[in-house]
Amino acid sequence: MRKKKLKIPVIIAIVLALFLPTYAAVISYFAIISRPALMSSGNYKISVIQPDGSDMQIDDSDSSDLINLFRSMKRDASKSVSGDTSDCYAYSVTLSDGSRTETTCFLFSPAGKGYIKDGTGDLLEVPQRYTDLFLSGKYACLLYNNSAMPVMTFSGFAVMPERAEWSYSGYMGQKVSLNVPVTGDVLNYGNASEPSISFSVPPVSCSVTVYSGEDVLTKDATLGDFASLAKLLTGNYTYYVKAAWHQGSAEYRFTSSPIGKASFSLVGSGSTESGGYAIISGTGVLSPDDVGVKVSPDIGVKPAFFANGGSVCAIIPFGLGIFDTSNGSGESREYIITVTYGGSSTTFRVGLKEAVYQEKDLNHTGTAVMNGETLGNTKSLIASVCASDEKTVRFSGSFLKYEDIGFTFSPGFGRIRILPDSSEIVQQGVQYRSEKAGISVPAANAGRVVRVGNDTLLGKFAVIDHGLGIKTWYCHLSECVVAEGTSVTKGETVGRTGSSGYTDTTGFFFITTVRGMPVSPYAMQENGIPSAKSGG
Repeated sequence: MRKKKLKIPVIIAIVLALFLPTYAAVISYFAIISRPALMSSGNYKISVIQPDGSDMQIDDSDSSDLINLFRSMKRDASKSVSGDTSDCYAYSVTLSDGSRTETTCFLFSPAGKGYIKDGTGDLLEVPQRYTDLFLSGKYACLLYNNSAMPVMTFSGFAVMPERAEWSYSGYMGQKVSLNVPVTGDVLNYGNASEPSISFSVPPVSCSVTVYSGEDVLTKDATLGDFASLAKLLTGNYTYYVKAAWHQGSAEYRFTSSPIGKASFSLVGSGSTESGGYAIISGTGVLSPDDVGVKVSPDIGVKPAFFANGGSVCAIIPFGLGIFDTSNGSGESREYIITVTYGGSSTTFRVGLKEAVYQEKDLNHTGTAVMNGETLGNTKSLIASVCASDEKTVRFSGSFLKYEDIGFTFSPGFGRIRILPDSSEIVQQGVQYRSEKAGISVPAANAGRVVRVGNDTLLGKFAVIDHGLGIKTWYCHLSECVVAEGTSVTKGETVGRTGSSGYTDTTGFFFITTVRGMPVSPYAMQENGIPSAKSGG
């Protein structure tokens, strides 16, 4: 008979503290794992994840007012016994005063209701005056259908304007001006055949001017006239587009280069079991940021493509949390990966089976204490490190296999750990043991050190970013000997073995993450990444 499980929120907390999370549950509970940079105001900082999962871009001048507003909401909220949240949208708000960090789920409806969801699932009603203040401001724009400026698409690519203005009808019909993202860069977009221009909402008026070097090929053409001329535009050109709607206007300037049709292929897999990953490579792509990728069913993390020599590459992580690891059923499931670029899409199917592992006790006897504050600090630490990725591929070849250089492999990735209170967690890293503290711990591959620190639960740790979204974590060290921002080579000493933090042995705990999702390191240790070229 399996031992009694700890309640879900407690499991999530413990798992985060050890950086051994079931990530699907973590992301569901905390809304998103990648936290934006905290905005400052006095001793307080704030970050907000919006209903669509994006980072709310808070102007420096507004951060103080938002911090005070959300703090007032938390302070003055009252218990609601019959709140209807069916038309509400969730904002995940993180507030920190330097010693304590708290993430709170705020719910708002366009009609003017505001609630706070506490840790027990109860609703607290936000005083109407605070709800009115938030909904009347520009940061509630996602709640209103007419708030977003229409998107211009060129040959399947969304184009960012160089100038734009937009206002919309918001809360109670109030006119609100929106800050539209613009760029001063003249970006280049490729077209596989003849170029095309379209808008998500047809403009009231639009003109297109096309340049070939200094020469004007067509000036102030309508969209209809441009469509008739497009088949003749087969070279490198500069485009200037002006569009207007009743609610605003925009100007776009960009260049276009003819390219061959993009091609994507599934080139490798880290495992056919949960905890592994799939690798997709692409050619004929101008920018990896223009490639979209979606996985169904949801895997709890947003994959991304990175430049990889003359091609692009994405590693799709399938964490252990995609299955219910508590029942050991060995379930199988098919995942559909859809890659979009330039108006076309390619679909891949990956079959995965739930990995089933044995149990092993974890008898922590150290001084590390798990409580709300330390768990919150560890969660914020993990989120901040995972919020950005190295753009350069820095590694090459296979990753270091530590058992080949004298470390004892026990226990491995995926092992079910039994805690002293008989609860269970699933281990999403590898414990390497050493006979004594102070033994050198080498880097698994070349990369850049992105974080060095000391956490109550992780102990002394270092994190290396290798590129393609891959990071390796070295935890429970006695000391770190590398500095943030420095480059390391494969085999270079990162730190020395120890027993700091929440651990039951002397050695180090090794975690491999892809886009913040822990994956099994074994395939990388045996074969490297099949599509990856040598790094710089």
